[in-house]
Amino acid sequence: MKKIKPLLFIILIAVLSYNPCFSQKNDSSGPPMGSSPGQKGFGKSWEVMQAFKISFIEQSIDFTETESERFWPLYHEHERRKKNITEKLMGPEYAGSHHCLRAMDTLSNEEAIGMIMDRFLKEQELLDLQMEFYQELTQFLPPKKILQYYQTDKRFKKHLIERIRKPHRRPDR
Repeated sequence: MKKIKPLLFIILIAVLSYNPCFSQKNDSSGPPMGSSPGQKGFGKSWEVMQAFKISFIEQSIDFTETESERFWPLYHEHERRKKNITEKLMGPEYAGSHHCLRAMDTLSNEEAIGMIMDRFLKEQELLDLQMEFYQELTQFLPPKKILQYYQTDKRFKKHLIERIRKPHRRPDR
């Protein structure tokens, strides 16, 4: 199993390096800017990115077999719930969205306050979800591995942002 992980990691890097979703080229065939990952248009690219993230975590954290059996189902459920909340945060009815910014002139102060409060509630939902996930992890993971997971998650996000920002060079033909 240990020999398969590096190979999987290399394959995923190769796939991602040629994936147009991660390039800066803006063409009409890709998802619109500002789209959430769960929206139409990401499909396979989103799945590949998730597989890459899982591989990234597996490479960074040496879970025991028992820890792994408990961690991954919990992780997948947490990611699903987080994605649902995040999609609501990115929706057109929430403060900060492009739709909201365009409609700013027509909003009353009460509507603006309502949108801001809705956003705070969704952000609190995300925080509560994080706390719940942490509490569940403490049932079977030592604190250092939990911290290692959070550091790995942050490193992955940083790595992904760098890949998105850095233009990809294609081999000359």
